[in-house]
Amino acid sequence: MTFFGLIIDSSFKNEETTMSRRLEGKTAVVTGGARGIGAAIAERLAADGAAVAVSYSRSAEEADALVARIKKAGGRASAHKADASDPAQAKAFVAAALKEHGRVDIVVNNAGWGSSFPSRPSMRST
Repeated sequence: MTFFGLIIDSSFKNEETTMSRRLEGKTAVVTGGARGIGAAIAERLAADGAAVAVSYSRSAEEADALVARIKKAGGRASAHKADASDPAQAKAFVAAALKEHGRVDIVVNNAGWGSSFPSRPSMRST
């Protein structure tokens, strides 16, 4: 196969394509982890051996599908409804991850900013 003029050999494997399991025994929490970049991050962390807890605010079906994919691949994962912009919900998410997985070693704050978040003066464009 060629890709932008490069010959791609599907039998080629390296550190980027082979899962290392270097995160075995670790647990990661990923806010906004049900879809998009957050889901990709969660899947990579799981492929590298980490147990993964993802939070979602509106996409329960996508979160459940992600957890199912990770488990089918032999990983450990859980999904938790939590709005990362609400400190009480964020704290409850981490507590649930600790209860289910026993520890938290990696935190990925991926939750997106939307119109429901107040803008900070330093972030406003002029």
